[in-house]
Amino acid sequence: MRYCKQILFIAFCCLFINTACPNVNTAFYSIEDGLSQSNINCLHIDTRGFLWIGTQDGLNRFDGYGFKIYRNQPLDSNSISNNYIRCIEEDARGNLWIGTNYGLNKLDIETGLFTRIYRSVPDSGSMLSQQVLSLVKLHGNKLLLKTQLSIELFNVDSLFSERVWALPMRTTDL
Repeated sequence: MRYCKQILFIAFCCLFINTACPNVNTAFYSIEDGLSQSNINCLHIDTRGFLWIGTQDGLNRFDGYGFKIYRNQPLDSNSISNNYIRCIEEDARGNLWIGTNYGLNKLDIETGLFTRIYRSVPDSGSMLSQQVLSLVKLHGNKLLLKTQLSIELFNVDSLFSERVWALPMRTTDL
């Protein structure tokens, strides 16, 4: 009897718990709905409200109704460098920066064209040949990016990268 009032009060509160939570509409999309591939590596919502989805088979833009897929076109240098999308970030101008298995790409939102970014520091070749594993937007016009070989500070205006730290190679993989 001692706890009867407390139990009744908790049971009464549980009756109204659903009214305090708004209904959340959830939709599931698959390849049948136009998604390029079911393995999703990254998601990004841009300032215009588009949902960008990075998969192992291209970059997908979802506008709430359907998908537009961006894939590598081997004969088109204005297409994305590789279909395996690892990370997506947006700069202050609204352009997207996409990390792939074959380097960093910039999607100019105005033209819809991709620019493949090459390493501007002469040691160890092109950034295009390196996997860009992650991107972090920093203050101003800078991105911090991690490749399989290094961590780089990248200026989106000058397209110049500065190596912050070289990652050690694992000798156990030999």
